Amino acid sequence: MTTIRAFRGIARAEALTGLLLAFSMIAKYGFDSGAATTVMGLIHGVVFLAYCGAAFDLRAVLRWNPYRFVVALAAAFVPLGTFFAVERVEDWAELERRKLARSTRRPA
Repeated sequence: MTTIRAFRGIARAEALTGLLLAFSMIAKYGFDSGAATTVMGLIHGVVFLAYCGAAFDLRAVLRWNPYRFVVALAAAFVPLGTFFAVERVEDWAELERRKLARSTRRPA
């Protein structure tokens, strides 16, 4: 599995668990059901840390500048932001791939 594919899956899981955590908070405060929040909070926390780790990994693999890294991390703090971050990260990865292909081409 490539680093980008792993990042994409973790980013989607982070957004989904964030959404489920929001629903469990509604259940907690609206219907006095606190058990779901405890479980979803733990799951979302683990997936959030995995997302941050994947962003650090991408930073190293794609040799990101600090701006790109901060944008990828900041997306985790915006509800459903990681859904949108995946698109941006894939664009940046494609730019890096093209740049690398141009630099390794031999002149005729």
